[in-house]
Amino acid sequence: MSRPQTGHSWWKEDPRNVSGRAHALTAISALRPHGRFFVRAWFAVGRRFPALARKLRALSFIHAARWTIVEDLPGHGRLRAPLLLFESNFNGDWGQYIDAFAYVIPRRMAGVWWTSWGWPGARPAGPFKAYIRRNELVAEHYYAAYPEHTVTEILAALQLKEAFEAFQARTRGMTPAEFDAAWTEFLTEVQRWL
Repeated sequence: MSRPQTGHSWWKEDPRNVSGRAHALTAISALRPHGRFFVRAWFAVGRRFPALARKLRALSFIHAARWTIVEDLPGHGRLRAPLLLFESNFNGDWGQYIDAFAYVIPRRMAGVWWTSWGWPGARPAGPFKAYIRRNELVAEHYYAAYPEHTVTEILAALQLKEAFEAFQARTRGMTPAEFDAAWTEFLTEVQRWL
């Protein structure tokens, strides 16, 4: 459950949207007439050609990001106009997160948000940040399983765990000298994950 941001400039983040180094972002914008059709088409193209999302996936500080078209609400019924719901969890500074969208993948952002009322464009980033902040909701509850770690750190830990398990299996029964050589080789191989 979220509620609208109140009295915040784009550079001030509400502490309820933060858990350690992890941040939550939820924004809702009103879609223009026929906007939902363009958004659906845009994402259909993205699903058909996964390489188009390569830059977005390369932003390793993003835990998750998704857009949803909301056309009805439980207990309320059908909305007069559909809404575009954006939800994301990320590491780092809110402003830098929006900057990454504005400067690394501006066409992807334009492909989604031009369908919403008030969209100022991705560049310059200042109006984009103000737009997101105006449409942002404060999290009523936000949980991060590993709040003090980044996505990159968690992925590295998982890769290290897998490599260590393989190392354990490979070194069973080795002599101390063989193990010493294997251990040195292993540490060299996994250095990027340490």
